[in-house]
Amino acid sequence: MGVHPSEKLLERKEGLFPTSFSLIIFILYMALFICQGIIVKLSQQHDHSYSYNTVTVVLLTEATKLFASLLIYLKE
Repeated sequence: MGVHPSEKLLERKEGLFPTSFSLIIFILYMALFICQGIIVKLSQQHDHSYSYNTVTVVLLTEATKLFASLLIYLKE
C-alpha cells in the first residue's frame, strides 16, 4: 500500500522547516513582505511622489534585515 498524501505533506514540511521556529520566521517574513508593498503604496502623495527619500528607506530596511538575520544566526 502507498503512503497517505497527508503523510507525504508532513514529510515535506519537516524537510523545509526543521523546527517550528523556522516556520514562524517564514510566515512572518512573508507577512512583512506583503505589508511592505501595501504601506509603500499608501504612503504616496497625490502626485505619486514620496515625502521621504526612498533610497534611504530601502537601505535602512536591508540593514535591519541583515542585523536580524545575524542575531538569529548567532543565537543558534
